Order: sequence, then C-alpha cells, then structure tokens
Amino acid sequence: MRGTDFLIPSCVCLNFTTENSEASTSCVGSWSSGEFLARALDMQQKGGCTLFLVYGFRWLLHLLLTGMLAHLALGQPIEARVPVPGSAMPLYFSGTEARASGWVKTRVSYMVEAKLWVGGFLVQHWQYDGGPIVVFEVPLAVMFDSSHLTHGSQATVRVWGRDNLDNQIEAENSAVVLNRLVAYNLSEFNGYDGGRGAQTVSIMMGNQGYFQYVLTSGWTRDIVAEQVKNSGIHYVNSHGHEVLHAHTVDTPAGSLFFAKPPNAYNYESSRWTHNGSGLPPFNSTGLPPVQFAMFDICDGGPTNQFSSILVPYYDAYDQTKVTDQATVMYPGAIFIDEGESRIYWWFKALRVGKTVDVAKREFLEGNSEEDHPVHIDEATNLVDEPYEVNVFGDVDTRIKKVYTGNNFAAAAQWYRPL
Repeated sequence: MRGTDFLIPSCVCLNFTTENSEASTSCVGSWSSGEFLARALDMQQKGGCTLFLVYGFRWLLHLLLTGMLAHLALGQPIEARVPVPGSAMPLYFSGTEARASGWVKTRVSYMVEAKLWVGGFLVQHWQYDGGPIVVFEVPLAVMFDSSHLTHGSQATVRVWGRDNLDNQIEAENSAVVLNRLVAYNLSEFNGYDGGRGAQTVSIMMGNQGYFQYVLTSGWTRDIVAEQVKNSGIHYVNSHGHEVLHAHTVDTPAGSLFFAKPPNAYNYESSRWTHNGSGLPPFNSTGLPPVQFAMFDICDGGPTNQFSSILVPYYDAYDQTKVTDQATVMYPGAIFIDEGESRIYWWFKALRVGKTVDVAKREFLEGNSEEDHPVHIDEATNLVDEPYEVNVFGDVDTRIKKVYTGNNFAAAAQWYRPL
C-alpha cells in the first residue's frame, strides 16, 4: 500500500492560544500522525485557535502546514479519482487482462476505508487495521476478465473512501465492454459428420459473455477483413496452407485470404488498419485486438505466419512480449470430419478458464480413438505429440477467468488485485 505513514515521537507538545487568550498545552506522547492531526483539529475547532507553536521536528511543522491548514483554508478534506493519478482511462475493456483502478486521498487525518467496484461488482475493499501505521492515500487496482460483464455495455468503475473524521467521497468513470467470437465454416464442410467446427464453437461458447458472429456460408474476403476488427476469439474451418486460407470450395485466387502482404487481403494489414495508432486499450480506433485465434486448416502451422492476426502484438502495459494472445494451428494435413472433435478438446478447457497451455496438454493426453479422436497426416496417426499442434504467442492466454501469467487461477476467479 503506497502512502505517507509514520509515528509522532514522544514529548512533542502543542501550545494553543485561543481567541479569548487562554493558553492550553497538549502533550502528544506516542500518538500516530493521524491521531495527532485529528486531535489538533479537534482542539482548533473547540477553542477557536488562531495561533499555534510546534516544538519538535521540521517535518511535523511541514505536515501541519500542508495538511491541516490546507483543509482549514480550502475546505476540501478528501478527494477521489478514477483511474489512479498518472493513468488514463482505457477506451474499452476486452479480454481477460482488462484493468481498472481508483484512488482516494485525505488532506487531513488518515484513511480508514476504501472500496473499488467494476460493473457493479465489489472487487477490492481496504480497511485500516487499527495499528500505529496510518496512510493518507489509498490506490486500488485490479485486473479482470471483461467477459464477466455484458458485451456492448458501459462498465462503470467506481471508487469510494472515508477518513477517520468520517469525510466520505466517491468518483467514477466508465468504458465500453467489447468481447466477440467470430467463426467461419466452409460451406462444403457442413455436409460432413463432424465437419461443423464453427457451429460447435458457437455452441460451446454460448452464454460465456461473447457476442457471436458465425457464418457457415456466404463469407467473403471482404467480410473477413472487416470482422477481424474486434474478434476477441477468431476461428476458421476451411482449406488452407501456411500462408493462406479459402472461403469457397473451388479456392480461386479471388477467394483466398492471406496471413501477410503483399496480397491486399491479409490479416496483418487488416489488423493494423483496425488498430490505428497507439497500443491497446488506448489505440486510436477504440477497437480491441484478437485474443485467441484457431485456424482449422491443413498445413497452417509449420511457421507462425498466421500469428499476424495478433497485431499489434503488444499492449500499453507490457511492450516486451505478447501477453494474453495466442494462435493455434496444425503443421500437417487434418481431416474435415474431425473439426468438431478438435473444437471439443480445445474449448472444453478454454471455456472454463484454463490456459492455452493446459488445454493443449489435456488434448494430447486425452485424445484417443474412443473419445473424440483427432488425427494428423494419416487416419491412424493420433495427435498426441507437442509438435503435432503448434501454439504461437502466449501459452498462458485465457478466454475465461482473469489472466494470471501462469496456469494457476486467481482466488476470485474473474478478477485479481494489482
């Protein structure tokens, strides 16, 4: 907890001269700074103090002049802000690494309680423990899973606090919640038993806080370029290759969508356009990045070309590595009629808040001929080795529950203190 906290030493006394010229002396003893200010203020209010002399330390006089006198002169004993001073309010809340903060400060006396709410949910509660150490300001901050809130809603962040003189204050600010699932299925695959990957994603992620945009036919490269603007979860079940995928059966040149330039229709360029300038969640367009992408296409994973969908790769909080973003692809030929099984293994873990790393491990360990079998290259070769499915980006990525940077869940599940 940041703040100014200390004890008033023994044998420090205040000499008060009241308006009726009656002098009184009060020895501090071992008061805390908060008790000292409170009693000094009480003496001033009762006695009509016009003059006081402090015998002791220079910092004590400074404390009185900047604290109690500021209160007496300005009449503003306590203040609050959302977010904390020095921070900007995000343009949106998206994904499982969203952040919110608030701050309260008393100009006199000391803080005894502070609370922070996100979307109406109490996520932090601080209280003075009654001990000798006191604080004059309380910053509160959390990371949270924004899919716990409603997509498209304005989520209010509110902070409240009070000091030991029962001065109370609150402040609030808000940002829009943006979480979408975009899924495409090649129409040809719809006729295969087990080939309806996009439909299965939609079912498994139902009621999970993600607005869904699912197309099983009629999707074009213009649609793909447009809808990647804020697809927190992006899924494609189609024919493909390590640098491209199709959206029609016959895959003519005009139907292909690429991972990167020089072709005009590509994920990298589309994502840069939708991101604009700056880094999430403060980028100029106010559109969030893709958090998790899965390309159910043949030979999509020998290289990491399709990780271009993760542009701009970094966020404003950490510009050293990709955080809470990942793509999944297969480095060989996969089978159309096993699309639903591939979705089963990944999303049964992801939808309950497990990391991409755990989901992959459970997939490799559980995949069998008896339970949603998934093969690669040959109909007899089960996917059960790490090199048979590739993850690019952050393996600790989550699409539910708050991001922790490891495989352990936070105590409160959907939020954690910072």
